[in-house]
Amino acid sequence: MLLGVRIVLTGDLNSKAHAALLKDYTGMEDAFDCDVAKACHHGSGDVSFAFLEAMSPCVTVISSGDSEGHDHPRPEIIAASALAGYREIRKDKVVTPLVYLT
Repeated sequence: MLLGVRIVLTGDLNSKAHAALLKDYTGMEDAFDCDVAKACHHGSGDVSFAFLEAMSPCVTVISSGDSEGHDHPRPEIIAASALAGYREIRKDKVVTPLVYLT
């Protein structure tokens, strides 16, 4: 059986681009709903929480490297990704959201 998985690859979108997308998709915010999200710009702090909530992923992947010198991912973005993700709790254990860092 083939299961559908929705993935949103955000590239280098920033909060201004997020606001424009949310405005253009007013009333259709579920278009951004996904299972897996790739965090914007290596976990940069220039992110709209409303956009993260619209995606509501089970898994967020943050690709940032080890020695770039930009302090990415930002700690607040890791936290925001966890807060905005789809929540599933089983037997008092957090199942999702998951945040993976590279």
